[in-house]
Amino acid sequence: MRKLGYCFIAAALVACSSPPGTNDTDGGTTADAGKVTVIEVSGTVQYHPIELDWRAHTTGLEPLPNIDGDTFNVEDAIRAQSGQAPLKTTTLASTDGKTAPFDVPGVDVRYTTLALVASVKDKDPNAEHGLAFSGYGLGKPPFPAIDPELPVYVVSTDFVKHLADIVGMTVPDLMGDEGLVMAQAVELDGKTGSEGVRLNAFFGAEGDATSRTAEVVDKDDNGVPRKTIYLNDDLTGINVGADQQPTNVTSKSGVFLRINAGSAATYTVMQPGKNYLEAGTPHYKVHLNGSRADTVLMVFFEKIAQ
Repeated sequence: MRKLGYCFIAAALVACSSPPGTNDTDGGTTADAGKVTVIEVSGTVQYHPIELDWRAHTTGLEPLPNIDGDTFNVEDAIRAQSGQAPLKTTTLASTDGKTAPFDVPGVDVRYTTLALVASVKDKDPNAEHGLAFSGYGLGKPPFPAIDPELPVYVVSTDFVKHLADIVGMTVPDLMGDEGLVMAQAVELDGKTGSEGVRLNAFFGAEGDATSRTAEVVDKDDNGVPRKTIYLNDDLTGINVGADQQPTNVTSKSGVFLRINAGSAATYTVMQPGKNYLEAGTPHYKVHLNGSRADTVLMVFFEKIAQ
């Protein structure tokens, strides 16, 4: 389970090791009153359940790459997209090679306005059967609201190769110029894939009477192609309809890929033809999501109880 520790600075309280009035690089000054400025992130790195399920039903695979000794980064989402250094870095220690706890104190979030992202890098980036450079969101301000139950997921290069194979692409084409997003729409249990929904841009605030959604158009403002690919039930190919043509909705797996998603924007998933404000329309969590070159970023769109 991931926890958050933080320095909270108020008029009469300094709940951290720095004395009052010290330089703000040590946790903030009275100008930061009421703000969380330094946090501790902790939890568990583990392989994505979709990959584990694929491996359980596939023979002849190489073993899962051992994540012991791999690099764990805590990154500011905006800085990461521009290639700047992580906020904090540590080395993972794993006893089983498949999961690894992490505990990273002293993460300065004063200038993090968009989101924090965890990324995990293989100790041998040139390994033939290694870990893909994997990213997973840690949350967005205000940071005490980060869900303490979320692990950080990773995938192997072998699984990325499988994804490329089943959609008829090479790995470089699948990764695109701006990286790959692997998303899954899931039911209330957080595990079962949600069928029959598609990616939508979200405008407004969750629950707000003026909020709306719009189906994602696969080109950016400059006309650069992006691509959303919905996978079939058992991740052996693209989801197709009765006419054997690719569909625009999720299968029972709930899994879809997005190539060249680019800069972060706000998304959710919706049933086709449904209005977000229409009574009885199933809602899914709204997430800020984008992509980064040479990275597999993962996101879950969880169904919301209504």
